[in-house]
Amino acid sequence: MRSRIIEQMKSCDQAPGYSVYQHGVDVSIFYQNLLRWLETGEGIFDMKDDIRYILKRLVPLQQPLSTMTEYHIFHDCGKPACLEIGEDGRRHFPGHSSKSYETFRTFSTNEIAAQLILHDMDCHMAKTAEQRKAIVENPLGPSMLLTAYAELYANATLLFGGYNSDSFKMKRKILDKIAKSFETML
Repeated sequence: MRSRIIEQMKSCDQAPGYSVYQHGVDVSIFYQNLLRWLETGEGIFDMKDDIRYILKRLVPLQQPLSTMTEYHIFHDCGKPACLEIGEDGRRHFPGHSSKSYETFRTFSTNEIAAQLILHDMDCHMAKTAEQRKAIVENPLGPSMLLTAYAELYANATLLFGGYNSDSFKMKRKILDKIAKSFETML
């Protein structure tokens, strides 16, 4: 089952010439690079000192790397079943987090990774104080937030127009607000 899902992910483009599977692998790589950057300061990440300080304090609260890697690689495994192409030719994946959760449960018993997949979009969509509070109160919130940063940076050039684009900056601003919401917990 797992190998069939991987093949489906490889044959479904997230963006032209960029498969859902490759995106998952890239998120895993960016996540590990983010952890390294938080420790050493070396890498492509560019964040304000206060955000870096908060994220660095969230590192010990991360789930084990094996769980995080499984989550990252398969977080969009339901996208092939959700793919819709709009009139403008753009790809859309409505309900992909729920479908990815359901798909993942067919081949894995890792409940933590499954829950992370189910809530993968929470950080990207958290626009209200209540939504940010729900992430902070979720025991998986620190793992969700660091992954959201990894996803943002992994998507920056292909989907958002680069690190200096307005789209990238708007999305990072949402994540920075969530990070600041963690200050009270730390």
